[in-house]
Amino acid sequence: MRLLWQIYTSFFRIGLFTIGGGYAMLPMFQKEIIDKRGWIAQDRLLDIYAASQSLPGAIAFNASTFIGTIVAGVPGAIAASLGIATPSITIIMLIAEFVSKVMDIPVVEYALRGMSAAVVALIIHAAMRIGIRSTRTPIALALALISLVLVAFVRVNSVRIIVTAILCGVAYAWWTYKRDKLA
Repeated sequence: MRLLWQIYTSFFRIGLFTIGGGYAMLPMFQKEIIDKRGWIAQDRLLDIYAASQSLPGAIAFNASTFIGTIVAGVPGAIAASLGIATPSITIIMLIAEFVSKVMDIPVVEYALRGMSAAVVALIIHAAMRIGIRSTRTPIALALALISLVLVAFVRVNSVRIIVTAILCGVAYAWWTYKRDKLA
């Protein structure tokens, strides 16, 4: 029961102290789940990010569910999911009826603009850390660059890019397996 409480409170903190959605939470995942708790390895977290983004739903919620499952099975998944969702649900419920009144206050508007700028920095930081760790091989770097060009300039649907990257990764793994087996 103590482990489930630790899972819940860890993900509650992540959900409470990160503003800007799933990608802004990635540095907090790193700090809380790997650095502080040691529940999973860095490479495993990168795999969880990739899988979480590939599934429907919020990346933070999906990643929390994966990590909770790894740490403590289904009860851990429930504890992590509740932990990550509780702050957002609570805050939304508290401010929902006051939003129209608060948004007209200039100080609030400027505060939100400031938070938005900080969130962009957090997302860029997370992307750089993931990018450096995920592109250690020439094939991974090539896939990343091609994907970037396709999504940013050619405007290819991101689902197609993800599916194609998965197929390329499987094909590369199969090819290296066959190559090493024959050697």
